[in-house]
Amino acid sequence: MNLIFTLEKHIAVWLAAFIFSTSALLGALYYQYYLEWEPCVLCIQIRVIMAGIIVLSALMLLLHRYPIARFAGYTLQSVLAVLLFLKSRAIYRIEKGIDQAECMFNAGLPEWFNLEAWWPSLFEVRSACGDSPLLFLNLSMVDALYYASIAALPIVFILTLASFVALLTAKRRAHA
Repeated sequence: MNLIFTLEKHIAVWLAAFIFSTSALLGALYYQYYLEWEPCVLCIQIRVIMAGIIVLSALMLLLHRYPIARFAGYTLQSVLAVLLFLKSRAIYRIEKGIDQAECMFNAGLPEWFNLEAWWPSLFEVRSACGDSPLLFLNLSMVDALYYASIAALPIVFILTLASFVALLTAKRRAHA
């Protein structure tokens, strides 16, 4: 239990989140621009979530010392982890033939957050859903993303809970 509370405060958590999500995004760009695998709408929505994780983790590298900021960061990270799981699950089910692809050729972002127009090289939808490249051991990019998102959920939830408990404990000590 002490390990969880120690880990919750440690900068390594946010550094790992930054490295993993940045690596995933760079990997997707490598497959898009060098191996010519064009992204679908769900791929782009996942990129938006990954960009959110990158920005959040970079910010938390600076703010990880503050209990309220940590709790807010872990709470937002939990929301992003759930969104990542839901989008990954949707694209996984399409790739496996469980669901039909109903993809459109825009990311469906609101006008005030039109990343497709602002940064098309990263966020423009360019293909239909349904197929992704193999990475290794017959594991597709979608498989890897889906399994990683499943693994991330309990980790993020446990760290969020630990952050909440640490915040309550710190407040009790301050009022005692």
